[in-house]
Amino acid sequence: MANYYDMTSFNIEIKNQEFIHDLTTIIYAYDEDIVFAPKWFQDVFYQENFPEPEPLGIDYSIENDMLWIRAEEYFNISIFANIVRVALKHYNLNDCVCFEVSHSCSKMYIDQFGGSGVFITKDNVEIFSTSDWVRSKKEAHRLSPYKK
Repeated sequence: MANYYDMTSFNIEIKNQEFIHDLTTIIYAYDEDIVFAPKWFQDVFYQENFPEPEPLGIDYSIENDMLWIRAEEYFNISIFANIVRVALKHYNLNDCVCFEVSHSCSKMYIDQFGGSGVFITKDNVEIFSTSDWVRSKKEAHRLSPYKK
């Protein structure tokens, strides 16, 4: 049996301390019980039909006025990204949060390694998969009239 891993380590360098405080509170609440989240997030949680809370798979701490996020085995990328998006929107911040995640496997299976890139603003979440990129390049090459 193989084990699959998502690993990441990045800083959120937004200086708005209320944003950082609420974000850490929401992360805690998502892992424990949504009632611990700020009231504004609880409202958004139900309005936007967030998935039922489950562990996000991350550790976090404040380091040098930045929020350091890290994961060594599992990381729920899409839920975390949407939490950040709604927090940016709540505070009307025009900043962005970007990070990368590596995907690996304990067995040398084909197609079980790669990564993701994530770009978050208050209006949008974009998640880029290296596997999707490779497949799209391969398909574009296959369809290219210029290949020899």
